[in-house]
Amino acid sequence: MVDNGQLGEALMSEDERMAKARKKERLDRAIEQLRPDLMGMQSDEYRCGACKSTRCNLFHTNSMGAVHLTAVPDMIIECLDCGLRFTL
Repeated sequence: MVDNGQLGEALMSEDERMAKARKKERLDRAIEQLRPDLMGMQSDEYRCGACKSTRCNLFHTNSMGAVHLTAVPDMIIECLDCGLRFTL
């Protein structure tokens, strides 16, 4: 016996299956980005150079001694309004 989910998949065109797979990948990436350890600390200490907003997420970095200290920024700042990322 075939369930409705399998029947729906069988009736989809190749383009529909590919579109569904792309949508699932986008959703999976969005969910992954919501993990607490990937979320930055919200701050208004910095101003975005593009949109001048002060709504930013701060991501502190740590090279753990794996690379030269000057090769890794101390902090990555992401504007919550326009999405621009810049480093300090």
